[in-house]
Parts: sequence; structure tokens; C-alpha cells
Amino acid sequence: MTRHLKTRYRLLLWLLPLLLVALTYSIAAPSALRAVTPEPAPETATPLPSPPAAVETALDTMATFVPLDDYLANPGMGWQETQTLDNPSLPETTVYRRSQYSWQDQNPAENSFNWSAVDADIQKMASQGKQLSFRIYTMRGEQWGGHQTPQWVLSKGAVILPSGEPDYSNCVYQAQWAKFVEAMRKKYDGNPTLAFIDISGYGNFNEWSWQEQTNVEEGSLDSQARRRLADMFIGDSGSVQCRNASSQTQSVSYNYPGFQKTQLLMPYAGIQQSLRYVAGRRADVIRDWPINANIAAWMPADPLPGSPPQQAVNQTLQLPSTVRSGAYTIRVAIINRRTGQPINLAFPNRDAQGRYLVGTTNVLPSSSSNNSTTFLPLISKG
Repeated sequence: MTRHLKTRYRLLLWLLPLLLVALTYSIAAPSALRAVTPEPAPETATPLPSPPAAVETALDTMATFVPLDDYLANPGMGWQETQTLDNPSLPETTVYRRSQYSWQDQNPAENSFNWSAVDADIQKMASQGKQLSFRIYTMRGEQWGGHQTPQWVLSKGAVILPSGEPDYSNCVYQAQWAKFVEAMRKKYDGNPTLAFIDISGYGNFNEWSWQEQTNVEEGSLDSQARRRLADMFIGDSGSVQCRNASSQTQSVSYNYPGFQKTQLLMPYAGIQQSLRYVAGRRADVIRDWPINANIAAWMPADPLPGSPPQQAVNQTLQLPSTVRSGAYTIRVAIINRRTGQPINLAFPNRDAQGRYLVGTTNVLPSSSSNNSTTFLPLISKG
């Protein structure tokens, strides 16, 4: 099964002032510039006077970025293949797995957990410099294996409905799934090789889709079940009613710590009530999503209207007194705050460290007491 996030990467130049918070300016050694400019550098570098040691110069230039029409393997974006780890269609950075993991396989007996399949995939991704993301099923489509509830959970009183799916309002199902989710949290929350983990436990393929038992009326057993199943992942406490092994309704209280380090994702297949519930409690899980059924509104592929304006960027950098006078290149990178890695942008001139060439400047010795250099690049669309 293959999913394709049909996303075009565009440089939104009018957002550059906001992105500059994450910009990393890197000044290359003078020898790096000599490789790209014909002007010879001094044979002997001139040290800065000390004290006071200062350099001051200004650069007013136009940096033009030529669009690059190519596949960008950015974190968590692009093709997400569920079947293969070794031969992806494109050079993805995050591999998604779900068909390979199920509750009955990972929890074959009470208080017994088999993480070998997940651990093997994590180790393989780490060796390739990639990340893993996954979902663990309690239910698949009927022709793909049906419910994935362990037999020992059914023996305790969990119920499979005539439709072939678990009764999500069943107290035993909820209690035993909660124990499994907590064991998974203790083992994997904060693992640096994991990009994200899906919130699962409800619906066909655990995509939180509409089922025969779905009832969005506030206070219904189904509504309470979905709230508790979500709280197991996002962390919360509360009290709900559920259906016990004798089909009687009873009240239960819970308190779940939830995942606090590894990114969670909330699958969405139509039940807005659950999506809004998670969004209202964990903004880091669902942020700025249009909560509707129009997938085009989630991932717009049409060109943005109008032309982006030129954007003047004023940035002052304090230079250490050890910086020598000479010619330098100016390179910039936008850093992914979660991974600490540079993001691929849709134009060329990217170096091995993920930085993009902006321009050049000269650092001159000065007797000024202000040890700084000011760059005034004017950036426009190429």
C-alpha cells in the first residue's frame, strides 16, 4: 500500500522575516571564496588590531534564487510506503510502517510484549540515517485480516461485533489497550529515530473512520470510548462509561501520562468530533488543520496567486575578534527545529552542510570599537 503526499515545495518569500528566526548564518573560510572568485586573496592574512579589535563593513546586494523543479526529500514529507524499507520509490527520509504491526502480534499474552519487529525496523532506519514512523492496528479491513485483538483479551471479555470489528465501548478492550499503549510509551517515547507515532485504537485500519457503532452524540458510549482512546496517547484523566463483559454499563476513571516527547499524529477519516477533541488538548498534534473533508484544502497544489514582493532583510552579526580580514562567502540555512537538520529548499547552490549561497562580502580591519559586520541583502524571486 502506497500513500503519496502530493505536495509542492515553494519558497514563500513573504514569510522570510519569520523564517529568519531559524536562519543559521555561516561564514566560510577565505579559501572557500577564492575557489569561486577570480580575485586573489592576500598571501598573508592580516590579523585584526588588538585592542581594540574590530571589523565593520556593509553589504547591499540582490540575492536571486532560481527555482529548482526537483524532488526534495525533507523530513516527514514525500512518498510514504508501507510495504518496503529497502527499495523505496524515492529517496525518502521517513519510512512509514503499519501493515507489519498489530496488537495481537506485539502483545501475545497478558503483560508480555514483543517489540522485535519494531526494534528491527528502528535499527535499520538508524543505520541508514532515516527515521521510522508507524501505527499499530487493533483493526484492519475484513479482507486484510479483520480485527487484531489478542485472543487472551477476548477471553477476558472483549467483544467482536457482527461487523467484524471490536466493540470499542467495551471496558475490557479499553483497559487492556490502555496497558499496551502505556508499555509502548515507556519504551519508545523520545526515541530519536522515531519521526511520529499514529494515535490508533478506533475504526477500520484504526483511521478513526465512521463505523456502524459510531455515535457522535455527546455522552454516548461511543463518544466516551473515542475520548478515552485518544487520552491514552495524548495524556489526560477523566471518567467514562463503558460496557462490561455482562453488557452492563459501568463507570471507570483513568489517568494517562501520554506521549510527551515523540511526535503524535491523529489519523482522520471523517469523525470531526475526535479530531477537534485532540486538537483542543494537544496543539502539537494538530496545528492549523482545516478540519473538514476537503483534502485539497489540506494540501493545496495550485500556484499561489500574485507575485511575491521583494523583501529587505536587515541582520547584524557580531563577529569574534579572531576573524581575519579578507573575502568571505555568506551562506544561509533554515533548520528543522525538531531534528536540528537543514531543510532542502527549491533552488540550487546547496552545499554539503545544507546551506545556500547568498552572496559575498569583504571584512576589513578597522579601529572602530563596534566589532560587527552588517549585511543588507535584498532577496527576490528569480
